[in-house]
Formats: sequence, structure tokens, C-alpha cells
Amino acid sequence: MRRPEPGSTETVETVGTVPCVLRDSPPPAAVPQDTRNRPHCLRNHLRLVAKVVAVGLCVALALAALDALALTRRVSRTAIPQTFSQVPGQTWVIVGSDSRADLPDGPDVYGTEADVPGARADVILVVRVAPDGTSVLSLPRDLLVEPTPGATPNRLAALAGQGPDVLVGVLCQDLGIPTTHYVEVSMAGFVAIVDALGGIDVDIPYPVHDTDASLDLPEAGTLHLDGTTALALVRSRHPVRTIDGTQVATTTDDGARARTESAARVFSAVTTQAKTVRNPFVVHRTAWASTGALTVDNNTSLTDLRTLTQLSSVQVVPVPATYPPDPAFIAHADPTTFATLADHGYTRGTCHMRR
Repeated sequence: MRRPEPGSTETVETVGTVPCVLRDSPPPAAVPQDTRNRPHCLRNHLRLVAKVVAVGLCVALALAALDALALTRRVSRTAIPQTFSQVPGQTWVIVGSDSRADLPDGPDVYGTEADVPGARADVILVVRVAPDGTSVLSLPRDLLVEPTPGATPNRLAALAGQGPDVLVGVLCQDLGIPTTHYVEVSMAGFVAIVDALGGIDVDIPYPVHDTDASLDLPEAGTLHLDGTTALALVRSRHPVRTIDGTQVATTTDDGARARTESAARVFSAVTTQAKTVRNPFVVHRTAWASTGALTVDNNTSLTDLRTLTQLSSVQVVPVPATYPPDPAFIAHADPTTFATLADHGYTRGTCHMRR
């Protein structure tokens, strides 16, 4: 039997009576790498990455386009007359409708369409966006105006319920306010928008409650309100405030003014909250809620609507009026009414309608 050589890795085993020599197989020789192929491989890798990025970008753009199309189709459209004046910039007329055709979920505190037929305006805001700045007016919904020269006067709220064309016409002819863009939001839509934003922060000067509006705010200060509470605030006509520990009921005059002022504070809070949103999911959620809640004129696009979300630090001015000492909820325009309108670029007799 042959002995292993010194230093060898051989081992000898006897299989039966036959000695066998087992050798460890040497490791395979290393294959030298051709470094000349490295730049070529890197280029192929970069091309593959570029193709993946391009495909991903195309898919993202396609989804964005489909999303924009879906959002656009959710917006309801209406026709309004064309108006013009020398007022620079664009004028938005924003109406909060009290129609019971679209009510928010929750307790039945609004009544049904059978209980309260038709529609009126709870809120009428006039937003002027011009190179020299932005202004927002909150018009008294009970302001008495003439639908056409010589016609029987009626309240702005009631005329708004007759259709956007009627409201746009009376704002132009009786108050000198042109309309570049018209936006109408339902009660359920308003609640949905505020909730989609995650609520809004509103300054409340006094603790207040109003049983008729289902409003109960036991504390004053900056309060975080959900959509239902914000809606109750802007609809409150008989607020009872707690001032220095005493409950103070409001008169018809004060209640109407309070409603106009509340609309101003809530609109300011909504625009402030909308401008601060950075979370893309919240942005999309708000866009989806808003487009499903709005009726706009035929010439207003989604890009135009973004203008309202870009407003910041806007002071909303309640337009004053005179209320007679009776519970009829009627306000008369007085010199302060027209002076306030003029201060913001709207002068009676300067707005005209295209025929």
C-alpha cells in the first residue's frame, strides 16, 4: 500500500480489502474579470433605471389626469349672465344655500324639503381678487333690493333661491357688484369640506347657544369646530350669549348682524386652514369633498377654484345695513351700506350686464 506523500492532502481508507486513495479536489482556478465591460454594464443599468422612472412617471401622470377628470365631473355647473364694470381683478360670489335637498348626516335639526320647500341663501360672500390685494365682503342675507328697476323689492336670500342668474343680475344692477365667478355650496357640502380639512379654528367672542340652530358653544376663545358645529354657527339667528356670567338674548337686529359676522369668521377660518394643509391625502380628500359639494358657473375651472385656497390673512368685512324694530328679518341699505361697498370698489350704477 502506498503511503501518502508528506504535505499531501490524500487520505487512505480501506474498502473491504482494497486500499483506496482519496484526494481533495483543488479549488477551481479563479477566472480573471474583464474590467473593460464595467462601463458598458453601468450604462445598461442606468438605461434600465431611466426606463423604470419614465414608466412610473407616465403612470403617475395618467392617474393624475384621470383624477383631475373625475374631480371635474363631480362639480355641478350652472349658467350666469355676463356682467362687467371697471372694477379691476376678479369678483367671486359665494353662496351658502339652505336647500333641504342635500342635508348633512346626523340629527334632524333642519327639517325636510316638505317642511321647508325651495331654497334661500344662508350666506352671501363677495371676494375680490385684484393686483392691489384681496377683499371679502359678507352681505346681509336680509338686505332688501330691487330685482329689476321698479320691481317689488325682495331680500337677497330669497332672490338667491330663484337662481344664480337672478342673484347675479340684482347684485350688478342694484349694488354695483359684477360676478366673474359664481360658487354655491349646499349645507351637506359645507359640512363635508370642513370635516375633510380636519375641522377649523374659529374665534368665538362669547359662549353662545341657539336651540333652533342646534348650536352650543359653552366656552369663548379660539375653538376647533367640526363641520356640523360650523354650519350651526353660520345658521344661528337667535343666539343667546353669556356675557359676564349673564345670558343675553339677541334682538332681531343683533341676531342678523351676528349671522353675517359668523359667516365672515368661518370663511376666514376655512381659507386659513386650506392654505396650511400639506398632507397630500388631506389635500386630495378636501378636493374630493369640495368638488362634490359645489355648483359653479360654466366658465370656472378647477384651476380657478384653487384661487380661493390660496387666500391668506383675509379680513372679511360684514356690510352694514339698517334693521327695522320688527321680527320680519328685513334689512334696508343705508349710506353706510353703499360707503362700505364703494370702499371695496363697488359703486351703484357702474356694473352692466351683457345682452
